[in-house]
Amino acid sequence: PTASMGMCEPCIGGKYQNATAATECRSCMQGSYCPAGASAPLPCTEGSYSANTDNDDASDCTPTDPGYYAPTGSTEQMACAAGTVAPTASMGACEPCVSGTYQNATGATECRDCEQGSYCPPGAAAALPCSAGTFSTATNLESASQCTEAGPGYYAPTGSTEQMACAAGTVAPTASMGMCEPCIGGKYQNATAATECRDCMQGSYCPAGAAAALPCAEGSYSANTDNDGIADCMRTDAGFYAPTGSTEQSPCLAGSHAPSTGMGACFLCPAGKFTSTTGN
Repeated sequence: PTASMGMCEPCIGGKYQNATAATECRSCMQGSYCPAGASAPLPCTEGSYSANTDNDDASDCTPTDPGYYAPTGSTEQMACAAGTVAPTASMGACEPCVSGTYQNATGATECRDCEQGSYCPPGAAAALPCSAGTFSTATNLESASQCTEAGPGYYAPTGSTEQMACAAGTVAPTASMGMCEPCIGGKYQNATAATECRDCMQGSYCPAGAAAALPCAEGSYSANTDNDGIADCMRTDAGFYAPTGSTEQSPCLAGSHAPSTGMGACFLCPAGKFTSTTGN
């Protein structure tokens, strides 16, 4: 530092000098320590950190807390990202969650078990839902392929923990369905967990999604098995009648008559009148 010196002085602990012919030492750098006579700052080892500029030994660097990490030469500790953990102190890097576990928080020390209806690949920051058409009650799945397929007649929306039976009026003809299909017009299904719809019944009609065959209204009839609307039932002719749900029209008996179309029953002849034939 002065003229007329017979020998140079070593830098004291906490300082360094990396140049020659210097007159003063420099303060140590953050993230480092400088022992006496240091010609360069020495970085804090991984798993430790420091913001000070006067450290003279590696022990002056602070160990990281559990849930945090610090690479070599760090000035501060950093929280483990989601999907990783630091179970102990003094860690230079965080560990990814193993398959079948996840961690959605930062600064964590342990991973969580995967959730039902989900799977968790290595390093998962969230439980990923089983895809539509699959389900699971396990809490350790690591891939979507480990979710169980819904069987025919059943369905499973995304993230399901169980398969569910198709409701009446709907079917699942194949496995792995995320939702059931409604029966098309002209068919119905009155059972649950069905794989196919039934033909509509004679004397009835079946709109799309029908859980039962609906009877043709009185005064109409049909022998078809694919009616999808009430308009498909035919009106009776004059002289004929058809009760509710009829497959054919019937002629009025002698002594009765049907003066118009679309009649559900015949009228008796009034006093003073008669008919001796049918279909009047």
